Amino acid sequence: MRVLVTRPEPGAGKTADLLRRRGHDPVVLPLSRTVALSDNGHDLNTTPASALAVTSAAALRHWRACGIDSARLALPVYAVGEATGEAARDAGFRDVRIGGGTGSDLAETIIGDRVAGRLAPTRDHPLLYVAGRVRLGGFEAAISAVELPLEVVEIYDIEEISYSTDFVLRHFSTEDAVAVLFYSRNAAALFFRLLSDANARKCMKNSVFLCIGDQVAAALPKRLASQIRIAAAPREDDLLSLLDGVSQSR
Repeated sequence: MRVLVTRPEPGAGKTADLLRRRGHDPVVLPLSRTVALSDNGHDLNTTPASALAVTSAAALRHWRACGIDSARLALPVYAVGEATGEAARDAGFRDVRIGGGTGSDLAETIIGDRVAGRLAPTRDHPLLYVAGRVRLGGFEAAISAVELPLEVVEIYDIEEISYSTDFVLRHFSTEDAVAVLFYSRNAAALFFRLLSDANARKCMKNSVFLCIGDQVAAALPKRLASQIRIAAAPREDDLLSLLDGVSQSR
């Protein structure tokens, strides 16, 4: 099955390799790239903190690029999902605590540790959130609701990659099914902003849109409800298993 991979690099290339091994025909079509925010690595290395929170592997990648102070590696790191947790371990952090697959899930893990006495953030040593400039806000809302001291440092931003509508539609067929993988609300919004005219809707009538979670699916047009599928859990393994099932049913 032809599969459009809309996530940014370097993740898009890794996903394409997995898809080829499963017998699919991947098309790497990242709709955005992450770019570093220049001076914020210093704040991450010097701001007093009791623990760290990360909801994106990209945040760790950009922090590593500007240098992680060795003293930070002893701090507990709360990571959203196994992939971000693995990125934290690869960066050298020794105490990595995995939360669920969404920011709200991660907040629940952190709040639970605070209640159990495994985490004690204070105003002077808050929880330090290593973040992108563009984010959903669910994590911060949940943390703020329990008045847990939090400091946010933005380490990267998201920059759109432009394509012509014709270039993207070249990968669709009015006869054969095409699957589109969405890993973020941002990618879904960019994709359908680009392909919004009647001709695009006609070309995508046999397509299926696979989303890694409910929040991502909410960004897709409601008229496509019958063509949208949502992974059982917000993990790539579940998204690709969903794709395999869709492919076998066609």
